[in-house]
Amino acid sequence: MPTDIQYERETTIVFNEAEPKAYVWSASPLFQRKMKKCGIESHKEAEGERGRTSCWYLVPKTWVKVKPPTFKKAPFSGSLEVDGPTPFTGSDSSL
Repeated sequence: MPTDIQYERETTIVFNEAEPKAYVWSASPLFQRKMKKCGIESHKEAEGERGRTSCWYLVPKTWVKVKPPTFKKAPFSGSLEVDGPTPFTGSDSSL
């Protein structure tokens, strides 16, 4: 079960239609290291509880994406045989 400290490692994205930039606030040391590794310096820093640092980043709004999850397709496990009448094949001469 996550501890209170793990719950406090959140990241928030704030942007609006009028501005070309988005503000990203993070209290997550992992996210902060990723941003630093990408060469993105913090716009502003603040000391939090227990000596933890939270950072604000200013990034282009075009970097903010919402991506739907992708799922692996399960291998086909059904039967190709059809129970009951033969399905319509498009060559019914009675029409």
